[in-house]
Amino acid sequence: MRLKIQTKFILITIVVVLTACSVGTLIAFHHFVHSYEKTVGERIFAQADGLKVLIEDVTELGLNIGELRGLSQECKKMVVSIPYGRYCFITDKAGKVFYHNDLQQRLKTYTDSVTQNVLNSSKPFSQRYFLKGTGVVYDYSVPLFGSNSDIAGYLRIGVDSRIIYDEVLRLRNFYIVLALVVAAVASFLVYWFFSFGILGPIQKLTEGVSLIGKGNLDYQIDLGTHDEIGDLASAFNVMASNLKKITASRDDLNNEIDRRKKIEEDLRQEKNRAQQYLDVAGIMMMALDTKGDVILINERGCEILGYSKDEIIGKNWFSRFLPHKSVNQVREVHGRLMTGETELLRYHENPIVTKKQEERVILWNNCLLKDKEGKVVGVLSSGEDVTERRRSEKVMTIQKDLGIALSSTHDLKEAVAHLLDAALKIEGFDSGGVYIVDEQKQALVLVAHRGLDLEFVKTSVQYDFQSPQAKLVFEGRPLYKSHTEISLEINLARQREGLRAMAVVPIHDRGKVVAVLNLASHMHQDTPLRTRHAVEVITSSFGGVIERIKVEEDLRTSEEKYRELVQNANSIILRMSKEGNVTFFNEYAQHFFGFSEKEILGKNVVGTIVPLKEDGGRNLKEIIEAICMEPEEHSLNENQNIRRDEKRVWIAWTNRRIINKQGQEEILCIGTDISRRKEAEQQLEKMYLDLQAINKELRGTQDQLLQSEKMVAVGQFSAGVAHEVKNPLAIILLGANVLLKKVSGLDKQEKEHLGMIRNAAERANRVITDLLSLSRDTEVRLGHVSIQEILDDSVSFAKTAFSTQKIVFKKEYPSQTVEVMADKILMEQVFFNLFANAADAIKRRGTITIRANKKIDEKTFQEKLIIEVEDNGEGMPPDVASRIFEPFFTTKEEGKGTGLGLSISYMVLQRHSADIKVESEVGKGTKFTVTFPIKS
Repeated sequence: MRLKIQTKFILITIVVVLTACSVGTLIAFHHFVHSYEKTVGERIFAQADGLKVLIEDVTELGLNIGELRGLSQECKKMVVSIPYGRYCFITDKAGKVFYHNDLQQRLKTYTDSVTQNVLNSSKPFSQRYFLKGTGVVYDYSVPLFGSNSDIAGYLRIGVDSRIIYDEVLRLRNFYIVLALVVAAVASFLVYWFFSFGILGPIQKLTEGVSLIGKGNLDYQIDLGTHDEIGDLASAFNVMASNLKKITASRDDLNNEIDRRKKIEEDLRQEKNRAQQYLDVAGIMMMALDTKGDVILINERGCEILGYSKDEIIGKNWFSRFLPHKSVNQVREVHGRLMTGETELLRYHENPIVTKKQEERVILWNNCLLKDKEGKVVGVLSSGEDVTERRRSEKVMTIQKDLGIALSSTHDLKEAVAHLLDAALKIEGFDSGGVYIVDEQKQALVLVAHRGLDLEFVKTSVQYDFQSPQAKLVFEGRPLYKSHTEISLEINLARQREGLRAMAVVPIHDRGKVVAVLNLASHMHQDTPLRTRHAVEVITSSFGGVIERIKVEEDLRTSEEKYRELVQNANSIILRMSKEGNVTFFNEYAQHFFGFSEKEILGKNVVGTIVPLKEDGGRNLKEIIEAICMEPEEHSLNENQNIRRDEKRVWIAWTNRRIINKQGQEEILCIGTDISRRKEAEQQLEKMYLDLQAINKELRGTQDQLLQSEKMVAVGQFSAGVAHEVKNPLAIILLGANVLLKKVSGLDKQEKEHLGMIRNAAERANRVITDLLSLSRDTEVRLGHVSIQEILDDSVSFAKTAFSTQKIVFKKEYPSQTVEVMADKILMEQVFFNLFANAADAIKRRGTITIRANKKIDEKTFQEKLIIEVEDNGEGMPPDVASRIFEPFFTTKEEGKGTGLGLSISYMVLQRHSADIKVESEVGKGTKFTVTFPIKS
């Protein structure tokens, strides 16, 4: 039967109308129930009117509701007369019950929400609510009026809801069933019409049109319907046939256009890839032409200089990016390099100027750029920013020199001068002074100053403890601001001095401020973070130095106050015998080490406050014995000590020989805790080692780049030579073979000579074949291959090749498959070359071990495969191992090797984005490590 879409929609409309009728019937039923509730209410109110009239007639005589008699019985009759009646009671206008069909409820007062609604009404009304134990109840309330027309109380009648719903239950169930049946039939019809009459054909039509649109012009849409949708499907089938004829000739033209676009896209990607290689480098890469103009720079270079590429390319390097003091010298050297008057200095170091006018120190690695004729056309440089390294080295040197100077100083002014001179060596300051906390004068007293006008110094010689300047110092925190912000009073001398940036660094000893270092600059506006750190490092242990010097001065001043002063000194002071036994231990030492005087006196320092060995392995027992024997030669020393809680600390000791009251020799030892300084030194040392590791890694990257350049250069040279030599060699080889086979009458010596010619030509031909392999851009056919399969096949080839030799191949890699993206044939050639090289190293007798393991790179977090080929042969010296991958380099006897096997292996691994390294030691064998990326 053929149904038009219009007819289908008419059927759907009929179904919707039926559904609407069902809904309308349910609404009409709801109105019916509401009307029935109203009718029941009118009937109950009519029954209540008789009792209401009786009560109001009596109350008009002046009686109260509570004085009436017999109303409880009337309430009972009322409940009995009403179907499903639940209660009937009379309350006053406050909700107090006087009459109830249930006598137990009498004199109760109802305060529920239903009662409150009744008390607030002056007219009869009904309400529904839920009564516990009964269910839904209809409450009908009627107000009762007294003699003065005021409300005297309320009559309330409660009826179970079944009075209404039992009578309409049958009719309700009928309508509900009818509505559900009609809705189910309507839903099924709607679903059937939409699914099978409209949506199904439309979905098939959509799928067919999608396939035709994707190019499948042979596809035919078959809906099996004869309506408008079926006609539309037939039209699409005709259109697909026509399109197939039209697009046949156009495809050839599109294929040619696509091929040209692909070539252009490949060229553009190669150019972008080259720039990406430069941009991803962690060092600065830059190229200058003969005039010194910048022709190339990578992202790291732009980051260091602070300019964009457009602001750098084309600009003159010398006039724009170098400090004025070095422009002429560098420009002159560059000019001589371009003309060939001087040789290239490959590594050198010089400063540059950034966009923020900050000088940065760069370590350069240079190479000349030449054209095809060998003429110098520029210079290519890679630069490493070593500014922070140089600054750290400078701070370490300053701190070390200061420590040496302070260790031999016993005068406070001299020590303060050493500190101030060391601080002024730090970049950013040109003047300053040091104040000492003088408890007797109750003031900060200037002890040393540098770079300040005397008139200015006179205004700053001393500050009382109560002065604003002293209060700032006693807050105990370093302060870095401009001079005008810190100074609380500005006089003429201060204005003339012209100070700008200023640093106020309190110096502590055991949490107490004992001095303050003031540093200032006449040029800079603020103090850089690195300068702040350096200042705080060199002042970290100076508080202990101050206290040590004060103790020494007091000891020299008065022997009578010796014990009291020593006991209260803020330094570690002890005496020991020539055997190393403690004879005196001051209170500060007891507090510092955690031992009481009774626990330590008479005991040897080694094993109590001195460990047998330091963390670094130094034997402290031997050092203590040397100090006891010759204290003058060890007057100053630093070593680890140990507290009672096993915590190790660093102490700087001053040792001197003294004579006690009994005339016996003892050694007086005064110590200062320098743990914080040592920690700072260790941090600086770690930073220095980290920088060295980074530098080593960069040099390794440079070596790899140089190796790649060598391979490219050798390959280009080899290709030219090989093609020119291969043909003449073929003729020589052919001629030698012809003479040996076809010329008769040759004597034995002549045949030997021809054989030598043939063998030499065949060896030369093998060398040329290897050269062509090195130079040719061999196609790498990548695919998912098992590394176990590659290694197993390579081992099988090697066993066959070396079957006459006593070589054991030891496999130490997992049996489960590890797949990588690689060219199986080329990778088998690589590992065969490594096995052959190992076989030569062990003199055809020994063990070759092959290992393979996965590893996560700690820097890139990329999963990599590590393959090791290790032999137990003679090994190689470092100068040989460093050249092992160079073309033509071989340690074999003449005629037994070309020196190209490992070079070709290196080239193949590079094309697989893999890496190869060699480790060897004479007499301990050689290990080649191949690092292979695991790609999906």
